[in-house]
Amino acid sequence: MEKRILERRGTCVHKIWGYRKGMKADESIRLSALFWCICIWVRLGIASAAFFVARNEDARPWLGWLSLLLLYPIIGWLDQLAHPARARTIGFSGGTMWWGDLRVVHTTLYASAIPLAWYAPHAAFAPLLVDVAFGAMFAILRGR
Repeated sequence: MEKRILERRGTCVHKIWGYRKGMKADESIRLSALFWCICIWVRLGIASAAFFVARNEDARPWLGWLSLLLLYPIIGWLDQLAHPARARTIGFSGGTMWWGDLRVVHTTLYASAIPLAWYAPHAAFAPLLVDVAFGAMFAILRGR
């Protein structure tokens, strides 16, 4: 029964889980579940960590140093932007990387959190939270 519902075009399940023609329904559900259950929660965890560390007077000096950990994904994204021919087209979970065009926004938001962590620690979580909202909004609009 569930498989028949997923195969019907235009259903609510189609819009929520991003079923694509040529993709097995189970694969589409798996990729969407990975995005919503892992990717969004990891991003939210990073934003929450920045929020709570900035609120703790004793831990606040560490926020700037911890923000440097964001350089790792930023460098990877900048490399992919600089060399589009070798940019990844397969996502971490094995599906098509549908957000590849958004690397610039993703990189800019993460990069803006680093100076904020050093000079305005109380606001360092804001671009990271915007990144979560932007990713979720774009995923919904794309039918993920």
